[in-house]
Amino acid sequence: MGATGSVASVNVASLGSTLGAGTSMGTITQTSTNNNATGVLNTGGTITTGDISGKGAGVSISATGAMGSVSLSSNSSNAAVNTVGATGQTTSNTGAVGNSGVITAGALTGVGASANIGATGAASSYSVSSISDTTVGGIPVVGNITQTTTNVVGSNVTNSGTITLATTSGIGAGGSAAISAMGAGSFASFRAVK
Repeated sequence: MGATGSVASVNVASLGSTLGAGTSMGTITQTSTNNNATGVLNTGGTITTGDISGKGAGVSISATGAMGSVSLSSNSSNAAVNTVGATGQTTSNTGAVGNSGVITAGALTGVGASANIGATGAASSYSVSSISDTTVGGIPVVGNITQTTTNVVGSNVTNSGTITLATTSGIGAGGSAAISAMGAGSFASFRAVK
């Protein structure tokens, strides 16, 4: 569940695939700008669910001013190597961002499973993930990654969300529960969970 002012996104996902070849992409250029003076607010969002037990399963409630995102993900696949050219991301937010979401769930037992409530002014993200793949794939071949991320002064970011889990024992490998508030952030990440 999410509220977003502006987003530019490229995603490549492989779920249970046995294909031997990866994906090849050229240069990626993303510009995402939110100039909404009234802000981006996610109020009253509620998710109630049982156990979060699937591989890579997740529930999230988000509020984001501006987002640039490239994601290469593989779940229970052969983890073929992807090739991506140079990537440039420019994101900017002007306006308040707020989240007061509520997640109530059973246990968080799935490998790489997550429960997240986030409030973000501006973010540039480049992520690669491999969850329970049948083979360990190589790190993707990528060009230069350039990220410029700005949350304009006075654009307040607040998060009063809550996460309640029936139990915190037995959290699955690579599992996470998080509540966050961030003005501006640039990220490049690689995550592998077997």
